[in-house]
Amino acid sequence: MTSAASFVERAAVVLGACLLTTSALAAYSTPVRDVENPARTPVADSGTTTVDPGFVGVFGTPIAEVPENTRLVVEYVSVSCTTNAGNPVVVTSLGIVEAVASGTITRNFQIPIQYQGTGAFGAVYVGALATRLYADRGLSGVGVISAVQRANGTGTTSCTFSVSGHTVNI
Repeated sequence: MTSAASFVERAAVVLGACLLTTSALAAYSTPVRDVENPARTPVADSGTTTVDPGFVGVFGTPIAEVPENTRLVVEYVSVSCTTNAGNPVVVTSLGIVEAVASGTITRNFQIPIQYQGTGAFGAVYVGALATRLYADRGLSGVGVISAVQRANGTGTTSCTFSVSGHTVNI
């Protein structure tokens, strides 16, 4: 009986060791990471849109260019505006160029903004948006443009747009 009990003990120890090793390997597998992919290039770009006295809005200021044979994937957008007190910024948006069979079209995407208070250069409005927008190469290589509207045409309004993301080969 001693040898049978000893055999069962040894079998239990060997089985336990095998199970422990298997579960330990499963719990500590080698992490996988995306190494630098030459088809993806990081992009960060910005531009300023100015609405002059006498106008209530401006559309079409270039913000980001798209290299040939690529598509820009915009993942984050921010905007910061200063304007005269009493002349609120009511709309900020990005125009994203899309290639179609007959050429290109522009689709507009609103960026929510909020009044922050009065700074050294006037009333301050800011907005930010985590997103995923796809821009193609448009006229002169531009793929992202901006638009700003304000309540009235007094004074000057200046909005700086920043975009970040990456390009992918097409």
